[in-house]
Amino acid sequence: MPKCFLGIDTSCYTTSVAVVDEKSGLLADERIVLTVAKGARGLRQSEMVFQHTKNLPVLIERLKNIFVSYDVAAVTVTNQPRATEESYMPAFLPGIGLAKALSAVLGVPLYMISHQHNHILAGLWAASERVVRQAVVMHLSGGTTEVVVVDDVFGTQPRVEIIGGTNDISAGQFIDRLGVELGLDFPAGLQLEQLAASGEIIERFPVRLFSNCVSFSGYDTKFAALVKTNIYSKADIAATAQDVIARTLAKLARKVMLDKQINTLLLVGGVASNSYIVDAIYRQIVDIDKKALINTNAKFCPDNAAGAAFYAQIRTLAV
Repeated sequence: MPKCFLGIDTSCYTTSVAVVDEKSGLLADERIVLTVAKGARGLRQSEMVFQHTKNLPVLIERLKNIFVSYDVAAVTVTNQPRATEESYMPAFLPGIGLAKALSAVLGVPLYMISHQHNHILAGLWAASERVVRQAVVMHLSGGTTEVVVVDDVFGTQPRVEIIGGTNDISAGQFIDRLGVELGLDFPAGLQLEQLAASGEIIERFPVRLFSNCVSFSGYDTKFAALVKTNIYSKADIAATAQDVIARTLAKLARKVMLDKQINTLLLVGGVASNSYIVDAIYRQIVDIDKKALINTNAKFCPDNAAGAAFYAQIRTLAV
């Protein structure tokens, strides 16, 4: 039978599995977003572990027809937020346990990569990009705003150098906190983008860089106060917040690319699925290189396991 490759990711707010074939074609992409109580700003790690433990058997059950037609040749699971010794979250334990069990029962290789590496590979896979060897990557998710330079992108141990990011809360946290203030569900990214589409920008607040870092806590306080005034519409507040986030991230992306003299930029993470933010960043870097931005599929910017499945495929076929 033909071979397939399984990826598993248990992040802070999504349980994900994905399967690709020997030509990197996607056979399955299954996800369950974790449940967060209305008005809450997140989940404790113990709650994440509990929900992932419940969700994984449901997702594997959805893959049964694939496993009838394909032999699983390798499994990759995300095991930590970043590829550093101190990077750890219990949320990844359910995925690791399932992946180890499947590897042992099936007698196939088990690979482990970081959640960030999974995001990078998912972005490149979705863009059908196989040539890049070095890139500036902005990882923009609910808990992360980070800029890294990645060398040997498709290697077994890519070199990831953290260049900058946020010195307080992330762009995603700002979006989610403001969303809760506006009465949106958590996480609030998609709803806030939809709300902002019908709004007008109240004011173009100045944006600042602190070396290669940005700050969103001040905006978090400012916009929470704007909501409480009841002067502006929710749509206008959302549009104004989205604008200041976009211009801040665009300024950071441009600085790092010029400083490092790298003309390839990849945006990953849930915030990178926001078309307004992506367009704003592109407008800032277009003069560096008109093809500088790797135009990935927004569907694979939020948490998913496609990158892990892709890694299992390229590792196995490289042997």
